[in-house]
Amino acid sequence: MASKLSRERLLSIRRQWLEALPTILFSLAVFFGILCLWGMSYLIFPSFITLLFRNRHTQDFRPKELLKDYLIMMLLCGASFLATCSLALCGLLNFVIPFLLVFLQTDKFNPKAYYVYTMEFVFLQLVPVSEEELPTQFLILTFCFALLAVSLFFYSRLIRRRRHFGTVRKGMKTASLVLGRLAAGEDYLEENDKFPDMILHMSRVIYSSRNYIHLADSYGKTNYYFMLLFQRLHYFVKQHASSGISLSPEDAAYFQRLSAIFAGAEQQINPADTHGLRQKIRYFLENSHLSSPREEDGMQNILELFFLALQEMEEMHLGHRTKEWQMPKDARPFPGAGQAKRLSLDLFELRFALRLSAVLCISFLFCRGTGLEHAYWYPMSAFLMLMPYAEESLMKVNNRILGTIGGLFIIFWLTMVFDSQAGHIGIIVAMTFLMYYAPITSWTMPMYTTCYALSLTTLSLDVPVAMGLRLLYVLMASATTLLANRFLLPNTTSGEFRKSVNELFDIDLRMLQEIYKKFDSESDLNIIRELIVRSGLVSEEIQKYIDGNMKREARLYYSQLLPVNRKLLSEMEQLYSFLHTGHVILSPEDNLILREVFQNMQDTIRRLRMSYTRNELTSFLTSGPEFRSFGKLDDRLYFNSLVTQCMDSVGQLASLGAKLPEV
Repeated sequence: MASKLSRERLLSIRRQWLEALPTILFSLAVFFGILCLWGMSYLIFPSFITLLFRNRHTQDFRPKELLKDYLIMMLLCGASFLATCSLALCGLLNFVIPFLLVFLQTDKFNPKAYYVYTMEFVFLQLVPVSEEELPTQFLILTFCFALLAVSLFFYSRLIRRRRHFGTVRKGMKTASLVLGRLAAGEDYLEENDKFPDMILHMSRVIYSSRNYIHLADSYGKTNYYFMLLFQRLHYFVKQHASSGISLSPEDAAYFQRLSAIFAGAEQQINPADTHGLRQKIRYFLENSHLSSPREEDGMQNILELFFLALQEMEEMHLGHRTKEWQMPKDARPFPGAGQAKRLSLDLFELRFALRLSAVLCISFLFCRGTGLEHAYWYPMSAFLMLMPYAEESLMKVNNRILGTIGGLFIIFWLTMVFDSQAGHIGIIVAMTFLMYYAPITSWTMPMYTTCYALSLTTLSLDVPVAMGLRLLYVLMASATTLLANRFLLPNTTSGEFRKSVNELFDIDLRMLQEIYKKFDSESDLNIIRELIVRSGLVSEEIQKYIDGNMKREARLYYSQLLPVNRKLLSEMEQLYSFLHTGHVILSPEDNLILREVFQNMQDTIRRLRMSYTRNELTSFLTSGPEFRSFGKLDDRLYFNSLVTQCMDSVGQLASLGAKLPEV
């Protein structure tokens, strides 16, 4: 047993080193390139350029994205120079620039999007340059990006295999297993329960492909359609299981053939050519049928979506965006008329933007105003310790203090042994290897960075003086960070959890509202797309908090809440799809009945949401047999079933809300 654990540990260490190696080699290439061409004065560049490589090398090689990064960093290079020109510009720019970088790029689903750009802006101020030296900085930045582009290109082509649609293929395999076991009369629910995690992951993939104007690029759109496919299939199978109806031989054969189609798709899917697979699906739709009209209708909608997803995959162009997927106005980062609530102080990114800007402004003004030796370590350390969440900042403060003390101890002995320029460079190389191997959240990471920084500093400054100043400024930055996290609009995980739960009900309400509006054809499909993706992200945030922070009773409650809400979302999405595609044409009488039903559901969810703050709930919606008759809607069995199940889901939420635990 011990031998097996030791072997697994060695394999884990080997894997971690292999994952870190590309970043280490790139960092060394940038370091020695700048050292040989421009000397030691400009060795601040490798830190943020290497971090950009670390973020990008696991993604596709996209020249347009790199060009955008280059232009932004050139502007920030100029802004960092201006911030060193006068005390007034220092205060103004160190407040405005970080605020804009955070507010326009960061939210609670992507809280570190600001980091690389702000790191460049902060770090380039640490070593001020004259007006004559500014062109050299631009040239070095251009050199770094040329090296970055070449490295990313060869890494994507020669080393790293692309894994487009890995989750889609995994979903195809799962669908094949679920349908195959359903046909064979075996247990399929365990496999079916793998879909929700895939859906959450695909929500994040879709969200990561958005920009300020569009909800997703072509790759994100394709993932969106497959995500809906898996969501509807998961719902269909769950409902079939709950019905308790056994399969006839004909239906078993139907699901067995469909299982074979999904298995073939998982093995043979080719994003450049899906024609053959689409032909199989079309033939299956025309020639295979289920005995239940309701299930036949539901499965036809699933397969039509499968057909559409494959068509979108074949027409996909990486990075391409279309007008049909423009972001709803109220979801854009720039507030307009009627969107003043966008600037509420409850907003995650606004709170952090103000906090970071204030800390950097104060620390840089101290640095420039006092002119103390190496005072730039104060704003640098404050930036590295101040994180979007207060809990993460506290961890960073603890790690930074421990790591600094450990690094000072190590560098004291190392510089005594290797007391030469070559020795210091050797220490820097060794620390580069260790820095990018160490976990980011560990205290050893700041220990290695301290050794790295002091190896450079002690070439021109006495070791004891450098060590004392380093510790002093780290302690000052720690105090500033702790005060900011305590008194300056802190974001806490518990506070964001409560907001996420509230947002989950907001999404439900908005979905019902858009269905209600669809009766008059006033709804925007992109609002539905935004809500579906956002619901997945919010659910993921809630689940993370449940897993890491909750007591048993509360964890049990929210573990029941999320699946019910997920089911409700799937039902509402399918209802909207029926109305949007024209599969259901409502008579005036049907229209009035459904309007009343959806209005009742909205009222129930509003009251349920209120119960989270007032701990009281009055439920008045009863989804019993009397709601099952909708006049002429009885002929549309699957749509009728979705409406009824939607009411049942709202009823389940209401019953859960009546027994809210303390969080």
